[in-house]
Amino acid sequence: LANVCRDAHEILELTVAAYTASSNDSFERVAVAGARTEQFPWRIVPQSVRPLTVFPIRRNRKTYGGVTVRRDELEHDQDVEGGPIVESLRALAEQVGAALASAAPASLFKQTTIDLPRGGRPPSPNQVNGRGLSGGVGVGRVHIFGGRALSLSPGRNDEGPQHASRRFDRAVQDTRAQLRSIIGDSRSRFRDVSALIFNSQLVMLDDDAFVGEIRRLVGDGMSPEEAVAEVVDGFARRFSEIEEPQIAEKAEDVQDLGFRLQQNLAGAGGSAGQYAGLVVILPDVYPSELLRLAVDGVAGIVLVDVPVTAHLSILARSLEIPVLRTQDHRALELTEGMTARLDADRGVLELREDVPQSAPEPASVDEKPVTLAPYDLLRSAEGVERISLLANVNLLADAHRAAAVGVRGIGLYRSEFPFIIHQGDLDEEIQYRLYRSLVDAMPPGAEITLRTADIGGDKFLRGTKAESNPFLGVRGIRFSLANRQMFRTQLRAMVRAGRGADLRIMFPMVSMVEEVEQAAAELYAVSYELRREGVPHNERPKLGAMIELPSAALATDELARRTDFLSIGTNDLVMYMLAVDRTNERLAPLYRVHHPIILKTLASIVEQAGEHRCELSVCGDAAANPVFLAFLLGIGVRKLSLAPERISAQREAIDALTLEQCEGIAQTMLAIPGIRDMERYIEELGFSSGVRQGR
Repeated sequence: LANVCRDAHEILELTVAAYTASSNDSFERVAVAGARTEQFPWRIVPQSVRPLTVFPIRRNRKTYGGVTVRRDELEHDQDVEGGPIVESLRALAEQVGAALASAAPASLFKQTTIDLPRGGRPPSPNQVNGRGLSGGVGVGRVHIFGGRALSLSPGRNDEGPQHASRRFDRAVQDTRAQLRSIIGDSRSRFRDVSALIFNSQLVMLDDDAFVGEIRRLVGDGMSPEEAVAEVVDGFARRFSEIEEPQIAEKAEDVQDLGFRLQQNLAGAGGSAGQYAGLVVILPDVYPSELLRLAVDGVAGIVLVDVPVTAHLSILARSLEIPVLRTQDHRALELTEGMTARLDADRGVLELREDVPQSAPEPASVDEKPVTLAPYDLLRSAEGVERISLLANVNLLADAHRAAAVGVRGIGLYRSEFPFIIHQGDLDEEIQYRLYRSLVDAMPPGAEITLRTADIGGDKFLRGTKAESNPFLGVRGIRFSLANRQMFRTQLRAMVRAGRGADLRIMFPMVSMVEEVEQAAAELYAVSYELRREGVPHNERPKLGAMIELPSAALATDELARRTDFLSIGTNDLVMYMLAVDRTNERLAPLYRVHHPIILKTLASIVEQAGEHRCELSVCGDAAANPVFLAFLLGIGVRKLSLAPERISAQREAIDALTLEQCEGIAQTMLAIPGIRDMERYIEELGFSSGVRQGR
């Protein structure tokens, strides 16, 4: 309920700001609601009780409260019906009513009033509210990344073309050295993907169409700063005009390179971390952009009205940097250099005057030897049950964190992330080094489950043909089978990297048994090729499939016959079974892991896999919910894979349960037919049923 009210506050402020920006009317006129109550379901509260414009929150003829606008003065004679403020507030009241009807009783609703200024734009906020995509707190100087304008020195410079050319050449050399330092830092926890991001910038420094054009302008008498700005803006504009998002992303690369060059021209780029210690605010972002800022050691990141895809949210958590998403566009108007405290746990950015700046922790990894963690034990009346806790991994840093907290291995490596960051195909050697670094990061004997690239849905590569409904299009194993050479290259790299390890290769988004058979045939062919070439590799990796689609859930029996293991991807399975887009915040109340149909489906999958003695794991953060964890253990799940930061809490939760408790909870939940009865039962248990998660 608190989130609903907070979002309502943000939407109202945005509506007022947007209208003011496009109108000469003052707030006194805009905020006054006319008295035609027969057309609009609101009323004016008498001035004696402080004037309020009230938009009742109703649902199914029941009033829950009201969205109110408080004014020092009201002009009742102004007729603004149908105006943007009135219409937006009325729509807002309807949306809040719908949310409250399903989320809370009317008695929980508390009146919230919002003061509107008498005229002009709202003042710069001392606080920006939003939702944390990752946890943590960071303090630093504000830097508006998207609003950054490259430094310009108007007209011709006074230093002379030769001196200016030498200064530019030094800046190029310094920039090149910084980029090579980032790429070659063996201690960096992002070393597995740094080269994928920054190699393109190194290439641009050797591109005569880019650097050569800047040199030509400097030779003609333009200052280096102005020449860099002109050429960078030209390149960025051409990239941005291309409709394909993967090409448009290159505009960010060239702008970032231009910023590095200008930092070095100003003598302020002495270290590779040009964004170190800053709270960076962006109106748009790509996965590679997030990584670039993380490598530089930012104190925090604020995304303004950025559509958050599942993989972007997952990546944000992997970076271990506070990331906040807000719909408040005033964040882009904050003054550069102001001190801000970003608390992603609370979902707030606060402007401070005297808060010391965060000292960013070195982005390094712990290379100490690790040993395989013991099984976690679930107590029972007859002894104990062994539980395997595994880690979901996106970056090498995740693998090191997982090994540090103690896991039995990697239950899921999302191999598509390097492709997405690079925005294209990767050759075999690059992939081999990526996968081998994961194997080396884990203790001997650990399970290493590499999922083939889940491209498609909201994860695209440059050149990928746009689809009208990508989540039901060429995604996951369909994409791999439609791009056989790319698939074979990835399989070669995986089996080579898995030599000497407990390697498991898993296929995503399987919809039918035939897809597994075709993928397995490709793997056998790849292994045969490597044997003929005399290349060492893992000749007997275990093969598995993810159960994420309703058709796969119904085909569990046949899939279990043809695979060595199965993994239930709860996040996508819930989305597809309930037809609820989990990236759509408007549908969030409908995304229910505890839906009776979902629970019965999971129980059926576990039973069928057990009949064939097929290994089964559950992959997804849903298991972090105490009730859902107890349910999974109660139906027989003994292997769980989740984000490294959730492992410790999961371990404590298992230690607090008994097998008998879990089986009792599971039996009761499976007998409940309706969602409301299910939620009442969960409340009786004393747990929260809300589970937010990523794929």
